[in-house]
Amino acid sequence: QKHVINLSYEQNKRICQWREEHPSLTQNRLTEKAQIELALVKRPAQATISTILKESERYLSICEDRSTRRSRLHRAVMLEGSIVKAKGARLLTKLGVEPQDQMQFSNGWLQSFQQRHGFKSFSTHG
Repeated sequence: QKHVINLSYEQNKRICQWREEHPSLTQNRLTEKAQIELALVKRPAQATISTILKESERYLSICEDRSTRRSRLHRAVMLEGSIVKAKGARLLTKLGVEPQDQMQFSNGWLQSFQQRHGFKSFSTHG
């Protein structure tokens, strides 16, 4: 049975700081250090450390008072359904699908697409 480790933003930031302070530390040594200093049940995988270090700029810019384990970063872009449908049709054309063979981008298709990819619907007021 796998034991999943979810590190907080602050823990990820500390790992990035350790790497900055000691650039010669290998990722495997960072996993050992993380387990000991962050009091983790299990060492994080080397791939986890690699992913954290790729995002180090983001983690190092986090302010100190963030205590939540996970926080959603809002990158909401307002899109109308008609735009998504038009982009889908344009993509099929670029892929070389003949117009008579193209699928219909119905409201049902749009709803399924939004659900599958985690899109949310919001109403704007004012």
